[in-house]
Amino acid sequence: MEDIIKQNDTSKTAKNRPIFLSVLCFIIFTYCGVLIILFLSGIFNISWITKMLNEYSQEISFSITEVLFYSILGLLVFSVMFFGAIKLWYLKKYGFYAFSISNLIIIAFQIFTSNFNWFSIIISLLFIFLFSLFYKFYR
Repeated sequence: MEDIIKQNDTSKTAKNRPIFLSVLCFIIFTYCGVLIILFLSGIFNISWITKMLNEYSQEISFSITEVLFYSILGLLVFSVMFFGAIKLWYLKKYGFYAFSISNLIIIAFQIFTSNFNWFSIIISLLFIFLFSLFYKFYR
């Protein structure tokens, strides 16, 4: 009996989700999925990535520990963002908060390091804004 109730509840959620919100979630699923795979591969190939960073970065020298730390940190932040997108798919408010906080962490990282990129910051803020437009649909 509970299975039938749960099945009806998920069909109501799918009917109430706006199409543009579904498109936004698919974009974030793809974006986060690719970056999670890249950071995971970076963790498993840490010595090669450190070697390439040091070879092509003339002014900064990276240690294996630094590259491992950034890879783990990136994996965690994008995993939280992916989790937030999944919860946004199911119209949960805490999904919006998880997504927004992970985006703000990325923006703060870019501002406080030498990786300041206006385009990336504007895109992150734009996605937070677009997801906030559907705030009235979240439960």
